[in-house]
Amino acid sequence: VNVVMVDSEVPALSAYMSQLRGADQPRVIAINRSKLASLDLLSALRRKEILCVQGDRAVGAALTRVPFLGREAPFPVGPYQLAQVAGAVVIPTFSTRVGAFRYRITLYPPLDLRATGLASPAHAYVRLLERNVLLHPLQWFNLFSFWETDHTPLDAAAVRPAA
Repeated sequence: VNVVMVDSEVPALSAYMSQLRGADQPRVIAINRSKLASLDLLSALRRKEILCVQGDRAVGAALTRVPFLGREAPFPVGPYQLAQVAGAVVIPTFSTRVGAFRYRITLYPPLDLRATGLASPAHAYVRLLERNVLLHPLQWFNLFSFWETDHTPLDAAAVRPAA
């Protein structure tokens, strides 16, 4: 299992994962450390590994604008491009906290990547995201202005509470 994220989010996730027990911890792939990071992603998919990618983080130029909660917002098309090249499927997955250290994981059927244009699977994903956000509005977290064009998260140090 591989978790895909931007570099500024890696330290917090790495600290959390170091507390987990067991040897089967996910590998973190920071997509903005190298211009060749997409090759790491493609290699993982070709090894039949799982990539966990946030579908609501449009970082970079490969995006489409989709109506979301009443306003157009940028969403990535990179995950769909990558899946097409690798011959992989995109399975929308959401986790909902249902109690202390308890989560419900919901998997939806794979998105149709053969549909016309890459915006089509993005639109299908956004409809699922919108549905999940409306059902659980306090469980969708962003540390940036979502409807702006740049979804680069704030530096982790800037959002850490003061000691």
